[in-house]
Amino acid sequence: MKKNNRFIEYDILRVILVMLVLIGHCTFYTIQTKYGGINYINEVDFPNSQRILSLLTKFIYSFHMPLFFMLSGALFANAISKGKYNNIFALTKDKFKRLILPFIIITVVYAIPLKYISEYYINSQNFLKDTFIGQVLIEGNTHLWFLPTLFCIFFITYIIEKKKIDNKKVIAVFIVLNLIQNKIPINIIQYIFKNLIYFYIGYNFQFNRLKFVEYISKHKTIIVPVVVLMISFFLLDIKIEKCNFILRLLNRVVSICLAILGSLMIYILSYIISNYKIVNNKIIKRINEYSFGIYLYSDTLNYVILFLISKISRK
Repeated sequence: MKKNNRFIEYDILRVILVMLVLIGHCTFYTIQTKYGGINYINEVDFPNSQRILSLLTKFIYSFHMPLFFMLSGALFANAISKGKYNNIFALTKDKFKRLILPFIIITVVYAIPLKYISEYYINSQNFLKDTFIGQVLIEGNTHLWFLPTLFCIFFITYIIEKKKIDNKKVIAVFIVLNLIQNKIPINIIQYIFKNLIYFYIGYNFQFNRLKFVEYISKHKTIIVPVVVLMISFFLLDIKIEKCNFILRLLNRVVSICLAILGSLMIYILSYIISNYKIVNNKIIKRINEYSFGIYLYSDTLNYVILFLISKISRK
C-alpha cells in the first residue's frame, strides 16, 4: 500500500524490525572479544531462561539484519527510480552525512564512554588500541557495524547498476560471497560479503513489488506455509552439527534460506497490517519516525542496564 509517496508496509516493517532489534539486543548478557567484553552471567542468575534467551536471539538474528538490508535496498531502488542520485558524488555526500558521520560521532561520544562505564574495558591492557580497533575499525563488538557496511554496499550496488551487469550473474556472485564470508579475517569485509545478497534482493524486489503485492493481497494465507517453512529451517539449523566442510556449507545455505523466509514472513505480515486502521496509531508513527535513532542509541544502554543489575544483584 502506498500513501503520500510512502510505502505503508515498509513503515510497519521498520517498526517491527526496531522492536526485534530491541528484544534481540536485550538478550545479550555475555560478550567476549579481543577488544573488550562483558560477562554478567555469573552476577545475574538465569538458570531457567538461558536456553530460551539463546533460542530467541538465534531466531531473531536469523533474519532481522538481512531484512534491514533488504529494506535499505528497496528504498535505495525507489530513490534511484526517482533520479535522486544522478552521480556518485551526490551519493557520497548523502550517505556520508547519513551513515559515516553518525557512526563516528556516536561511537566516540556515546558508545565508547557508556561501554567504559559499564566495565566493557575492565580487562583492557591498552584502552585506546582496544577502542580504536574494536569500535572504530569494527574488529570488536559494535552494533554500529551496520552503518559503514551499508555505506559500502550502496556504492557497490550503484556501480553494478550503472554498468548494467546481468542480475543473475550478480546474484550468483553475491551468494558465493555470502557462503565464504566467514573465512574473511576482517570484519567489515565479512559484513559486506554477507549482506550484499540481501541488499540486492531488496533492491530488485522494489521493481517487482506491485506484482508481489497483488499476489499476496489475493492469497494472504500464504503466510502460513511461509511460517511453517521458516520454523522448519530454523529447527534444521539448530540440529546441524558443523563438524565438516559439507555440513558447514549446508549451514550457510540454510542461513540464507532462513533470512529470506523470515524476511518474507515479516513483509507479508507488514502488508496485511498496513490494510488496517492500526497504521494511524500515534505510537507506531512515532516509533517509525525515530526508528533510526532507536537503533543507534538503544544498544549501548543495555550494557549500562545489565551492569547496574549485576551490581545490585551482588548486594
